[in-house]
Amino acid sequence: MRLDWACDHLQAGNAAKLKQIAAYLKKHHDAMEPLSIPYVAALTDEDIADAVTMKYKVLRKAYLDRSNKKLYFDGGEEKLAEFERESDPESSDEDDDDDEDGEASDNAEAGSRKRKKRASKPKPTAQEIAKIRAGKEAAMADARKANASKLQGRRTAKAEYRAGGREALAAGHAYQDAKYDGCFVQQLQSDDEDPQDDSNNGCYETVANPWESEVSRAVKQACDDAAAAAIRASGKKSNYRLRVRTARTRADAGPPRILDVTMRARRFMVDAGWYNSHPEQKDRANIIENGVLWGEPVEDEAVVAYEARIKIKLEEKAKTKQTAQQTAAKRRRLNQNGGTEDAE
Repeated sequence: MRLDWACDHLQAGNAAKLKQIAAYLKKHHDAMEPLSIPYVAALTDEDIADAVTMKYKVLRKAYLDRSNKKLYFDGGEEKLAEFERESDPESSDEDDDDDEDGEASDNAEAGSRKRKKRASKPKPTAQEIAKIRAGKEAAMADARKANASKLQGRRTAKAEYRAGGREALAAGHAYQDAKYDGCFVQQLQSDDEDPQDDSNNGCYETVANPWESEVSRAVKQACDDAAAAAIRASGKKSNYRLRVRTARTRADAGPPRILDVTMRARRFMVDAGWYNSHPEQKDRANIIENGVLWGEPVEDEAVVAYEARIKIKLEEKAKTKQTAQQTAAKRRRLNQNGGTEDAE
């Protein structure tokens, strides 16, 4: 279904299509989103039509704003004025309130004056355009920074919730052993906003990463359950939303690359089938071995640290060799010039 975004919702074609969308939502909402059944049932046809219309207005405004900016930067004032002439609602023939006394003609003249006024604005200079673009880039950078902070907050909340659940487990529980510390690393928690399960009083669903092994999922689930039980037993208001089990998984993405080797995902946390089907992940920058707590002879941290020291030594050796070669070349030039360095 194609909408004419240059026209508003009152345009005949758009109005008919928005009406079709509202009817489709009313008929098929139960299959599209089962959780919406009791809410949509309480809405009238007029409520749904108003919601669809409002959504179209929001999307149309974003579309026009983006189109205006693109024309402004790519085509200059002439193309922008031409676009506004085509998309100006006041120049359309959809005004049902126009009477036979010439009101439509008056509106057309007023719209023409407004378009001429916009077209007569001076074209911005290169410095002004550069300033506008710099402002947009700064705004985008701020948005990325705010989004990164938001995602970090989600990971922190999940890590703290599960750490509290780990403490709430029975004394001496296997999951309190240090060998499972990797399951509680903040960076390895999902930064996605978990969906809410309305059948459990608005609890968050525990959605596992596709790369996680059954061991890792069991550890996190046990700690989520223990944290929920402790919160319910206390009867106090908590800053953390309870979490419940679900069979769904997240999108297919591997564990993140973490600079600190001690914080990286360990092999026991990664599903063997997923690991074998993703050879690009077989790198210590992504996944490290389990270590001595799991019966291995050496910690991967020690191996990585040793490799880093060797790399530094090789770089220092190469730098020393380069310096020596440069010194020898300089001496040869001095000897060739009778003891004085040439102009170069």
